[in-house]
Amino acid sequence: MTFEQIKALIDIVCQKGLQELEVERSDFRVKIVGPSVGVPAAFSPAVQQASTAAAVAGAHQTTAAAPETASEGKAGHVITSPIVGTFYHAPSPDADPYARVGDRVSVGQVLCIVEAMKLMNEIESDVAGEVLEILPSNGQPVEFGEPLFVIRVDS
Repeated sequence: MTFEQIKALIDIVCQKGLQELEVERSDFRVKIVGPSVGVPAAFSPAVQQASTAAAVAGAHQTTAAAPETASEGKAGHVITSPIVGTFYHAPSPDADPYARVGDRVSVGQVLCIVEAMKLMNEIESDVAGEVLEILPSNGQPVEFGEPLFVIRVDS
């Protein structure tokens, strides 16, 4: 299948509100999962479609970051997931995590991996500071725009 054909399938899933669509050909299989019921407005089908299409294309995405906000009473910079995928703290199950709560991080430092369609996307910090919180647990599915880290920015 071509990228255009896969994108057309993504469009169908989003436009028709399908929960899931799976297409199998002799040597190719693709499964597209639509937005979940009760998904917040920030995860609209258009946003979901764009992030899924980018994951299908294998495009390297930069980290999206929300403005400074509070998380459980801690003010800090929130780093969000630029794609839909699976969150991993470390490059492999037996490796040390990229970052822990209390660690100092610098701009461009890898914080985690979000796997999307067998592609490992390194998520980098866009600020220097201290990791206050790591929100998802290892192996947890994450959505586009979902907060991953809260970092106290260096002054």
